[in-house]
Amino acid sequence: MARQGDRAREYFASGERLLPLLDRRSRMCVSMLAGLYREILGEIEQRDHDVFAGRVSLSAPRKLGLMVTRTAGALR
Repeated sequence: MARQGDRAREYFASGERLLPLLDRRSRMCVSMLAGLYREILGEIEQRDHDVFAGRVSLSAPRKLGLMVTRTAGALR
């Protein structure tokens, strides 16, 4: 499973290189979702990839914080 996590991170990185090709509104949405999914992947890794022990999720405040920072970063 660790290899699958590495692959996912590689896909996130290669996808983010394409963000400048998107219009501003689309770039904000894609950047925000990529950030949220990357954080969920981080949570899965912290659990030693045990996704069967319970649902992996982010708290609402953490999601909001990520949404703000990712959206602001996509505007640059």
